[in-house]
Amino acid sequence: GAHVYHLASFLTGMAPSGSIVARERTHGRFPQLVDTVSCLAGWSDRVDLDAWWGKAALGYSNGLRVRAFGSKGAVEWSQLNPESLMLTTAEEGRRTLDRGVPDLKVANLNRYARFKAGHPAGFIEAFANLYRDIHGSLQSYLVGTRSSSPYVFGAEHARDCLRFLEAVSQAARGSD
Repeated sequence: GAHVYHLASFLTGMAPSGSIVARERTHGRFPQLVDTVSCLAGWSDRVDLDAWWGKAALGYSNGLRVRAFGSKGAVEWSQLNPESLMLTTAEEGRRTLDRGVPDLKVANLNRYARFKAGHPAGFIEAFANLYRDIHGSLQSYLVGTRSSSPYVFGAEHARDCLRFLEAVSQAARGSD
């Protein structure tokens, strides 16, 4: 759930601001452990987060998929095919953007492209960058300076993430 929160916050630049509907279930070998969560959360007046995460989906180990739908287009990225981003627009239809395309300015920054295209490491790189930013933020805090990273998720973000997860859990308990 924390990874879902981090990704949604990073991709939208927003945080939850509306109601939350959720359901927690146990499907695995340990009945006392919640292993499946479905969540619908208002992220803003115009953005909703519809998320599912779990540890008991047989045959789907770490199958992260992120999809965003808007009035002018949609994008989809899958961890199982990490080199590509599917882009769909009414004007151009569906097309694939590959990480190796030179005009993808952000995807080709050294920060995200430590390995050449065809050597997928993006998911691990993303979390390495996240934790590097958190470390930098903590180091800056300890010496009394401001972090220089533009993508820092600091203490406030971690606190907000925990509040979100608690709200999801409370909403799930209310729906049972």
